[in-house]
Parts: sequence; C-alpha cells; structure tokens
Amino acid sequence: MLSLHIVYQNDAGKAISAARVSDRLLLIQVAKKAIKEARNRAKSLMKVDSLIGEFQRDEAERLEKFLIILIPEIEQIEQL
Repeated sequence: MLSLHIVYQNDAGKAISAARVSDRLLLIQVAKKAIKEARNRAKSLMKVDSLIGEFQRDEAERLEKFLIILIPEIEQIEQL
C-alpha cells in the first residue's frame, strides 16, 4: 500500500509523522506535481548551468519512471 505522510521536522532535525493519507487520487496528484516540479527545476538549472540542468533532467526522468512503477495510473492519465 502506498501512502503520503505529513511530517513535522523540529529545529533539532527530528522528523515526526503527524498523519498518513492513502487516497489513491491524491497520490496520483502529488506524484504528477512532484514530476512537474522536478522538470521545472531542470529547466531553471539549464539556464544557469547546462551540465547541472541535464543531470537534473535525468533525475526528473528517473523519478517519473519510478513513480509510474508505483502508480501506473500516472502514465495512463498523461496519455489522455
């Protein structure tokens, strides 16, 4: 089962899980948002340093492939 965790991190760096959500539609939305943000970060970095931008673009592609394995609906929605 996949779930999202809302985590609080205190000043000392200790992470405390405050809540867990297992809503499939929300998981799809968050995964799509994470991919979009990774792609945007790559585009921004490309303007500053093409090598770092390419590295980040590759990371965004790996993230997308990994999330599609976990949540196949992402790919199905993207194709519509």
